[in-house]
Amino acid sequence: MNGLLSAADLAERLGISEELAKRKTTEQDWPCVRFSARTIRYREEHVEQIVARYERAGSTLSAVPDSGQTERSKQRSKAS
Repeated sequence: MNGLLSAADLAERLGISEELAKRKTTEQDWPCVRFSARTIRYREEHVEQIVARYERAGSTLSAVPDSGQTERSKQRSKAS
């Protein structure tokens, strides 16, 4: 192994879907190595940093709303 993880590898390590790993990387700026717009890899220290963010916040990946939910919530508030 070259020491770099794909989004699928990261997802497996974190127990989440590959789609969620990609979305969190894009929307929340998770640490990664970008070789191109479509080629993203993660180092072992990136995994540790991601896990540490949730440990410090006292939350889980599933407890953090995705940006779509946040935007829908904002739109509902404006409509009220």
